[in-house]
Amino acid sequence: MRSGQLRHRIFIQTPPDGPADARGFKTGEWETLYNLVPSSVVDLQGLELIRAQKVVAEATVQIEIRFHAGIDTTCRAKFGNRFFQLLHVNNVDQRNIKQVILAKEIR
Repeated sequence: MRSGQLRHRIFIQTPPDGPADARGFKTGEWETLYNLVPSSVVDLQGLELIRAQKVVAEATVQIEIRFHAGIDTTCRAKFGNRFFQLLHVNNVDQRNIKQVILAKEIR
């Protein structure tokens, strides 16, 4: 993976771990796990979208980063003022070098 391809910076955040509210949702703020992670954020279109949706039906964005331990589908990504729910995290070839994440935007 070439560094020039990773021209975006994202934050990886973990969900709040406070007590549950009346509806059963955890309260508190999302905590930042990794700051300013160099990444490639690509909106999926055409054939890329069809291929990604075979893995995860709701995927609209593909994020590529260098490997970071602890990232899973409970996390979210923050890119500028946009937030993405991580739907699938792939450690490419299980080599701990590159992760490809399929996500959908949270509105």
